[in-house]
Amino acid sequence: MDYSVDQMLENYEHISKDSCRENLKALEDKLRELSDEVSGLNTSIREYVCDDKGRVMEDKVDKLVEDMIQCYHKKNPRKIINAVNVRWLQVFLYLGLTTYKRGEITPYELYNDLCQNETFGDILNMVKSFECYTNLQQLLADELDDDIDCGGAKGVWEFFDRSYSMLTGKSVADLYPEERDAIIAQRIAEYEYEQVCDGEDEEAGTFVVCEDTVDYGSEEEYEDDDIDDIYDPEYMAFEKQILQEAMIKEAEYRDHQLAENWNNWNNSLIDSQTFVDRYLEFRQLFFQTSVSYDVIRECMAEYLCSQGKCLLGDGIRMHLLIEDLDSLISSYSDK
Repeated sequence: MDYSVDQMLENYEHISKDSCRENLKALEDKLRELSDEVSGLNTSIREYVCDDKGRVMEDKVDKLVEDMIQCYHKKNPRKIINAVNVRWLQVFLYLGLTTYKRGEITPYELYNDLCQNETFGDILNMVKSFECYTNLQQLLADELDDDIDCGGAKGVWEFFDRSYSMLTGKSVADLYPEERDAIIAQRIAEYEYEQVCDGEDEEAGTFVVCEDTVDYGSEEEYEDDDIDDIYDPEYMAFEKQILQEAMIKEAEYRDHQLAENWNNWNNSLIDSQTFVDRYLEFRQLFFQTSVSYDVIRECMAEYLCSQGKCLLGDGIRMHLLIEDLDSLISSYSDK
């Protein structure tokens, strides 16, 4: 099929506008895939720590961490990972293997096993998801807000808090009664202050308008009958009833979906109490000490090299790979 020059240019502009972002993402994905292949991070970690039913074994997790650190110390004898950090890694790895990848998810997908962490790379990526909090007070503030329906923990902490509540029937905020009561008192004071301000505004004849208030136009644009319908008590009660019924149906569906996914996740645990204990332990360890992303990555690399899953320790093959990449880069240098 023949195209005119104008048609070709039009098609090119359409492709360039729509594809730049997609092509950049595809390039980044391929570079990440190459890096994971060379470093061995795409290796399944579950085969090292799970039983024949696919359930995470606590003792196997601890043994894997010990082996990883031993490999790291062989190559870095002057860099010592102390006992507290070893325990941090053990608890972190256990939680990571019983948790799921974080993405844009809805509440009833919290326990969707399609998002389960599978590879060493998945676990490594989880390290960054913890960094949204730098101290326990920040985390606790959001958790206490969640207890009074004003927010909740962010990132993977949300999953842990929801799981803790489902397993124990309690909120994490129950562990901090004094702090929770202080937050509630603060919220009540803020609410009462807002009520006072609203009352003063009404007495002064002023109205506070929210930024997202819908503009319905002037009253002149409406017939008298339309305005009467809008403010008719029976009409407003009917609209409220319809909205409430829709919200109830949505909540019932969400709860059903969450319960189903929750049961699947809960059945994957050998002992639910172990999850609870390790999470509470990790809450204390995380803000006392930490193991950096780079150290965890290096521990994994050294261990995977010892298992023949990583090319980083193969000098000859790495040299050939770098040469190939140099040639590829050079071929695009005169673009």
